[in-house]
Amino acid sequence: MSDEEVEDKFRKLTDGLLTPGQANVVINLVKNLENLKDVKQILKAIVI
Repeated sequence: MSDEEVEDKFRKLTDGLLTPGQANVVINLVKNLENLKDVKQILKAIVI
């Protein structure tokens, strides 16, 4: 799967659970995972 396909799948699976803005934040955080100081940033971004 390409990155774009994975992003589309994530958006479809989280539709109705996360806002589009939250989904964007999570995608961007995961794309830059190696630069995060703490994975808590991702957990905070997915709070429903």
